[in-house]
Amino acid sequence: MKKVCLLLAAIMIILCLSFQTQVFADTIVLNENFDDGKCDIKNAKTNAVSDNIIDADAGDEAYGKVFKTLASSNLAWYMDLGQTFTAEDNNVVKISMDIKAPMTANKNVMFYFADSSNVSTRAYDVYSTSYRKKAFYFRKNGNMGVNKDTASGGSWYTSTTDSVKAYTAGKWYHIDIVVDLYKQMATYYLDKELWATSSFGASGTFESFDMIGVYTESANQTGYWYIDNLTVTDQTVEVDESILFEADFEDVSSGAEAGLTFAYGAAQSAVVDAEDTFYGKVLQFAATETVTSRFKVPVNALNPANKSVSMSFDLYAEEADKVYCMIYLYDSKGKDYKILCRNSNQAAGKMGYFKFLNIGAPWKPVGTVSKGAGTWVHVDGIFEFRDNQTIIKWYFDGVKAGTTYSYGLKDISYIRFNVNKTETADVTKVYAIDNILMRQYENNSFNTKHTLSGSGAETTLEITPKSNLAKDFSVQNCNFEIVNSQTGAAATVAAKEYKDGKLVLTLSGLEYSQPYTVTSSDFCDIYGQKMEGFEFFSNPQYDEKNAVVPQIKAVWFYDYDGNRLTANQVTTEVNKMEILFNTRIKASTITGISLGDLTLAGEYSSKNNSYTATWGGYLEPNTSYPLSVTGIVDVNGKAMADYSKNITTGDGTVNVKSIELLNSAGETATATDIVEGAVLTAKLNVLNTTGEAVNGVLAYGIYKDSYMTDNDFTHHYLEAGRITEVDMEIPYSDATSKLKIFMWDELSKLNAYYSGFDFQE
Repeated sequence: MKKVCLLLAAIMIILCLSFQTQVFADTIVLNENFDDGKCDIKNAKTNAVSDNIIDADAGDEAYGKVFKTLASSNLAWYMDLGQTFTAEDNNVVKISMDIKAPMTANKNVMFYFADSSNVSTRAYDVYSTSYRKKAFYFRKNGNMGVNKDTASGGSWYTSTTDSVKAYTAGKWYHIDIVVDLYKQMATYYLDKELWATSSFGASGTFESFDMIGVYTESANQTGYWYIDNLTVTDQTVEVDESILFEADFEDVSSGAEAGLTFAYGAAQSAVVDAEDTFYGKVLQFAATETVTSRFKVPVNALNPANKSVSMSFDLYAEEADKVYCMIYLYDSKGKDYKILCRNSNQAAGKMGYFKFLNIGAPWKPVGTVSKGAGTWVHVDGIFEFRDNQTIIKWYFDGVKAGTTYSYGLKDISYIRFNVNKTETADVTKVYAIDNILMRQYENNSFNTKHTLSGSGAETTLEITPKSNLAKDFSVQNCNFEIVNSQTGAAATVAAKEYKDGKLVLTLSGLEYSQPYTVTSSDFCDIYGQKMEGFEFFSNPQYDEKNAVVPQIKAVWFYDYDGNRLTANQVTTEVNKMEILFNTRIKASTITGISLGDLTLAGEYSSKNNSYTATWGGYLEPNTSYPLSVTGIVDVNGKAMADYSKNITTGDGTVNVKSIELLNSAGETATATDIVEGAVLTAKLNVLNTTGEAVNGVLAYGIYKDSYMTDNDFTHHYLEAGRITEVDMEIPYSDATSKLKIFMWDELSKLNAYYSGFDFQE
């Protein structure tokens, strides 16, 4: 049982850590309890940050400091969430808060969601239907409820069925709201019990939101409301994954049976009972004075473009000395990359990761975490292949250890574990490994896993399985329910077959342009996972009077940091484009989209009616890119007028995208590391989009009482159109001095690319 729990925990950690560029699983976006006496809640009319943080009332000390609303008529407060949740990304967001009703309930209070990018002011009363949605309210008559009417002119107090409840003045209430932008609905929980559900679809789609607000009316100086423990969690989860390798050794008698290959020391490797019974059976591998133990784990992620690969395992070290376990990664060309170590000669008693995967210094990790003798370490590594660069994020025991980058790594063939020979006769240094799990994920590929085609009696639904099916899989043994999401009326599956890796269902009884939910309780993959339900919009019969003229609804661009830009805001850092259509498009006609002479890697989402394209590198400076969209036809056969627009960039830039100060152990430096005689390392990632390679100067200055007491600089070659990692060592001679770090162009000009990092005890 413990073994099962451990595996489930490991899987959950992987799901929570994977795909931070596209996919999130219970990622905390905002966590505000006001205990530091500060917050980012702002006045909607003035944008001034509120200072209304007070100690909780007597008897409520457990809440610590709380936010107090002002008792002013028609006043709105809002909080930016730091990221935009969109229907296109199928975001699912959980919002939680504690609310205390006032002793004198002379104030109406309403909570709402809004998108600040679509309005000129954040005051509640200017939000249109598309960009502001009411959530729930507390009325001065003593009732609270969940809003049903989301139209801009509708009453606050039109509630969902059975959601109206009486509240008690002076009582704290806990409220959770799960907003599903794909399903266009929200589910409300009051004190952990289901309260109500609300649909946004009745009065138009709810496209996006990046803030939550609270709006009050009816001034009364005794009518204060209190808020605490405000959290926002992104719960969107990518479900399209494949398992590349899995072994926990519970049902095997040797590592070879689990699929591992041994190069050396196979005799020293065996499946045994773990000393810690929590781990059950483990693979123990060891080394002696004359023998090195080495084995490799097959991964075979050989085509990872626009995909991510996760690796996880549990590693045990009997002793924390210089007999190391070195972990390599090999690509399909046989090139090896050093990725992790435990107890290397530069990391005795520690788990470490390497700065560059193919760094020249063989055993010196850039970051280490202390892990003593006789301890297990759970390791998660997330490999993201993008923009000709591989980004690797490391987690030890679920805590992020650091990030590394590689331009050489393009795929993964296998991972090798290596324990070196001991230095003493008749001594065996023992390591053990358990719960090896390698997975590969498609980035947002779930959006293209089903396709509806035909009309009337010829309507077919193609479903591409999201995982591996058993060799004897038969679609005839699977039942599918296809139900109108609004009315509950069922459609009929007239025929079904499985061919060319796809399930093809022939449907009848569909109504025109209606949402349908597809579920199956017995369509399972080889791992026993059930198909996740999904929705599609029907179009069985073409109706001219209901036909929509296809056109482009929006064109968005995304820069290196993931910021969404309009066509008029495009910068040289852009490397992704998204085109949103107003209706469903026939995917086979999306062949005439071009952006200058860029080579686009594009994909159409039938669920979002959007086309997303990326390209290698970034845009050239001071260049006009003609965007052309031709030959588009919707699913009704209606042609879209050709579209063209010039996208023009300005001057390119050299930007420092990240900066980190490391101590001698390669860990993030803190004030305790600033001691006399210390040597720190400044590490910067610099993006050059000027169109040509440039020379950069990384410099530091140490200041004492406004006077520079020490400085140095190093030259660096910054290639065009890519990230360059630069670093330099900084000796600290006086712990009370202040440090500044600069990034300039060549010394003759000293134009600042970056200036401002400072560190002082």
